[in-house]
Amino acid sequence: MTMSENGRTKGLLFPECRHRPSAREAVLLLALAALGLAGNYLSVSMFFGVDFLFGSIAVLVAVRLSGALWGLPVAAVAAGYTFVLWGHPYAVIIFTAEALVVGVLTCRFKRENLVLVDAGFWLLLGLPMVWVFYSYSLGMDPTAVQLIMLKQGINGIFNALIANILLHGLPLERWIGRGARKARVSLQQSFFNTLSAFILIPLLLTAMIGTRAELGEIKGEIREHLGDEVADLDRHLNAWYGQYAAMLRLAVANAVRGGLEHRDGNLTHLEEVAREIPGLLKVQYAASDGRIVLSYPERDDRGVPYAGRASSYREHFARAAGGAITLSDVHDDEMTPRAHFTIIVPLDGAGAGGGFVVASLAPDHLNRILIPESHNGALRMMIVDGENRIVGSSDPAFEPMAAFTFGSGGELVALGEGYYHWLPESAATLPEMRRWKRSYFFAKVPLSGTEAWSIVVGVPMARYVDKLRADTIDKLVLVFVFSILGFFLVPLFSRRLAAPLERLSAITERIVETQGMESPTGWPRSKVLEVDTLTRGFKSMVDSVVKAGAENRRIAEDLARLIDTANAPIFGTDMEGRVTEWNQTAARITGYAKTEVLDQDLVKTLIPEPYQASVRAVLDNALQGKDTANYEFPLYTKAGERVDLLLNATARRDTEGNIVGVVGIGQDITELKRAEAQVIQAAKMATLGEMATGVAHELNQPLNVIRMAAESSAERIEDGEIDGEWLRGKLERISAQTARAAAIIDHMRIFGRKADETPVEFHPRDAVEGALGLIGEQLRLLDIEVETVFSEPCQKVVGHAVQLEQVVLNLLANARDAMGPKGRDRGEPRKISLIVEAPDSNNTLRLIVRDTGGGIPEDCLSHIFEPFFTTKEVGKGTGLGLSVSYGIITDMGGTLEAVNTQDGAQFTITLPAVERRPVTAGAVAG
Repeated sequence: MTMSENGRTKGLLFPECRHRPSAREAVLLLALAALGLAGNYLSVSMFFGVDFLFGSIAVLVAVRLSGALWGLPVAAVAAGYTFVLWGHPYAVIIFTAEALVVGVLTCRFKRENLVLVDAGFWLLLGLPMVWVFYSYSLGMDPTAVQLIMLKQGINGIFNALIANILLHGLPLERWIGRGARKARVSLQQSFFNTLSAFILIPLLLTAMIGTRAELGEIKGEIREHLGDEVADLDRHLNAWYGQYAAMLRLAVANAVRGGLEHRDGNLTHLEEVAREIPGLLKVQYAASDGRIVLSYPERDDRGVPYAGRASSYREHFARAAGGAITLSDVHDDEMTPRAHFTIIVPLDGAGAGGGFVVASLAPDHLNRILIPESHNGALRMMIVDGENRIVGSSDPAFEPMAAFTFGSGGELVALGEGYYHWLPESAATLPEMRRWKRSYFFAKVPLSGTEAWSIVVGVPMARYVDKLRADTIDKLVLVFVFSILGFFLVPLFSRRLAAPLERLSAITERIVETQGMESPTGWPRSKVLEVDTLTRGFKSMVDSVVKAGAENRRIAEDLARLIDTANAPIFGTDMEGRVTEWNQTAARITGYAKTEVLDQDLVKTLIPEPYQASVRAVLDNALQGKDTANYEFPLYTKAGERVDLLLNATARRDTEGNIVGVVGIGQDITELKRAEAQVIQAAKMATLGEMATGVAHELNQPLNVIRMAAESSAERIEDGEIDGEWLRGKLERISAQTARAAAIIDHMRIFGRKADETPVEFHPRDAVEGALGLIGEQLRLLDIEVETVFSEPCQKVVGHAVQLEQVVLNLLANARDAMGPKGRDRGEPRKISLIVEAPDSNNTLRLIVRDTGGGIPEDCLSHIFEPFFTTKEVGKGTGLGLSVSYGIITDMGGTLEAVNTQDGAQFTITLPAVERRPVTAGAVAG
């Protein structure tokens, strides 16, 4: 496997199924692997090794989200636990193959329904694989293989259903960054999931509950069966050794009744009872002190007589002295070297002081009793002594005196109250089902009337396991058949149920395509009341929408005509600044027809170079939802003429509220600008007229100097006292004063002409000094002190220096008139302060003009900036100076305010410093 340049894997599976997982997807795959492992660990068991696993839920989610390539590692991790659970690798192979096939098919053929794909896998590939592996590789019997096939198939389909529900109910694809792939949930798929769940889950739960209940019934039945068999065997054995005890007691009593001296007669009685009791090896009569009195046979295998010897069962006499029959453990000894057990029967009043009958029996006869009781081997029955040695057994393989050990060769599970379950070998070496079939349920109960012996009865599980498996197979066949039928019938039902809704969806799409211009036909009909009601409601709504759409189109057409014929120029642009709307007024003003500007870049096509950056900034602000009002800028018509516009720009949004462009509504202010310029020029000329006296004084001083220098020079020439150096000094003085007069006249000429149309950067200090150059001498002659305070360094502003000079000149003239000659006669303070302050935190610069003229009447403060409003005497002013000044400062983006101070009035001009606005800005937004 290799990687291509775009990060997609090459050479494995189909191209549609290959991609490189993102970081989030990798985290999700790791989480699914852990969940798959946990799902298999937390299995639900039906019975002896038939376990339902849930790990493939996470595996199928992984292969559906990330494809088979990345789902296979998840499948390997999750399925790997089955090797621990069942001790063979075949389930790992089958479950990994399931992930591979389902992942490839769902990816390749774009199948959303995991259930149908997974059901196809199990029918065509999964079940045959189970048959091959479990029949031939594991050698299991056909019934067990059938059971495992059905269980695994149903288990796999159930897990696919749960995975399908999770994939359609959880936003997993959106979480890993592929939300566009599946943004909505299919109603038809939801129907399928719901109906399939209602079919499969109840059937499966019923089968599992029924099987587990049957297993519980089987265990109860076995326990009851064991109890009955133990009770029957206990009664039979008690009757057996009770009968033998009676025979022995009678024989010995008869033997000793005639006296012990009749030895031969006594032995005859013992010999007779020995022949009547099968398996009796020897019978003896022992006195109370444990000494053998009589014995048959008389001698042991070595020929040594028994009579007179101490009985080897003396320790049992104490227990038998109370009248109870006592059974010894199975053993061999010197007197009787073969395996045997002994019955000790007390004899009350026999001979002198009673005594005991001691009879040794071979276990063979006991085996012959157990075999019929075990139903000829159907049950396993044993008698064990107090040392857990076998006394007798229904199975010849268990020899007397052999140790009986619970759990030997396998595993023993204690069930309480003497009941046990024995399973052969271990789960690691033998499949659980085979272990159960070879297992036994045991009961070990003390033989009543004895202290040493116990009855052991074992019931083989093979018959019960076969019955349980057969019943479970019947249940699972029903579950499997009904599930498969349901999975293929449910889509038909869900498709039929969803068909009216899909028809409604198609009608909706047609409405969208026609934009609601026509009423659709072919409305679906359904027998489902709710769906039919929805259709009628939807039809009514659509009819209303069509009518509303027609009305909206009429309104839209009216608005379009209104916009197209509006007196204001209106345009629209898209997100890239290309023209999308252009009304007739815009075409008339610019000379560009609509067809000439559509899809053209508005800024590059119509806006002059110095203003392109600022206009584009306005459009960009509108695209970010920031409206701009009264933005002033020029543009040039097709004929090359300049037009001044005042623009309002706002965002244009679609029906969902998303910004898709800009709408601009303009106002042609070309004539207004011309009128304003004329008013400013008129006010400027009026100011010059008012300054004429002051200018005359300014010019008078250099002229007087020139005259005096010329007269002095003429007198020296007449007297013949011409000194070259002295004359050079006079001429230089005349030249300097002439230059001064020329500068005053030149400044008046500059001040009097119209302002340049393009704003520039300049120092406010220059405007202040220029105004003082025109009126300073006049103020000096009026004894008005002028104080100037300039910040260092002086920050620049943007605008017209001559216009700001005109504003300062107007404010100085008003201050001069407010202090007048009358104040000088009264000796009042006469001072004007001009202060230029550095920019503050808002980067604004202030120019303050303060006087000591007594201030402005309070009732006039709110009107002084109105046109033609003046507080001067009739004939002393036009009433335009402050109004024009206010307009000039506003156009520069600043403010002009007036307040009264303790001694007079104060006018404060606030302007943005040059750093706050770009050098290329063509105008100021108001």
